[in-house]
Amino acid sequence: MRLSMFGFNRATPYRHFALLDTHGRCIAFKSCEGMPQNGRWVHVNEVKLAWLNRALPAGALAASTDLCDSHTDCIYAPQPSQSKPD
Repeated sequence: MRLSMFGFNRATPYRHFALLDTHGRCIAFKSCEGMPQNGRWVHVNEVKLAWLNRALPAGALAASTDLCDSHTDCIYAPQPSQSKPD
């Protein structure tokens, strides 16, 4: 019997994100291919339900090179340069 390869090998793996409230506590998780658009989502290494309603531990944030230009409260949003005027 031949197995179909549809859906078994994803070209882009899912990444995990945590939604933070105004106090920096985790209130939701989402696994998807790209950065979620609405809210203050941060890229995390894994999903742990123990993090819900708590601040994320220091090692939870994933190292990412993606920049999110869609909203300013995203931690991956490009920050304005703070160079001193001459």
